[in-house]
Amino acid sequence: MKKSNILLLTILGIMGFTGVSCSGNSSNNQDSNYVSPYEDPEYEPNHSDSLVTQTTEGGEIAFQKKSFDFGTIKEGEDILHKYTFTNTGNQPVIIGKVVTSCGCTSSNFSSKPVLPGEEGFIEVEFKSDGQVGNQQKTITVQANTEEAIYLLKLSGKVEK
Repeated sequence: MKKSNILLLTILGIMGFTGVSCSGNSSNNQDSNYVSPYEDPEYEPNHSDSLVTQTTEGGEIAFQKKSFDFGTIKEGEDILHKYTFTNTGNQPVIIGKVVTSCGCTSSNFSSKPVLPGEEGFIEVEFKSDGQVGNQQKTITVQANTEEAIYLLKLSGKVEK
């Protein structure tokens, strides 16, 4: 399995384990007499509070490019690359966090909401010290969009 798949599975696993209420009690500890309103045949949903009826329209990220090949460099050279995107939706985009697949890669990103029609960025720096050989780094971007996670790629070759 590729390192990027392992990272993604690890992130998703962590996100799954954090699905515990604030009091630390799992939702499995409900009263045994509890009946979900959706299981009650007489239940009529109140559409004002239904998650299903809330609009899914919002911010949307369109990256100009999701991958960057820096070619061949000498060990010790650093690569700085900026991935740019446009908010093509109708609500502000907020980048929640950016995670890189290796400690040799760091990131910086648009910290303010990116309004519809405006551009934002994810900037990464790859430090090639000790990274000889073919390189493929994954940058995982989490945002408040329908497609909540975006994967960016940085690749190239480092020679001694």
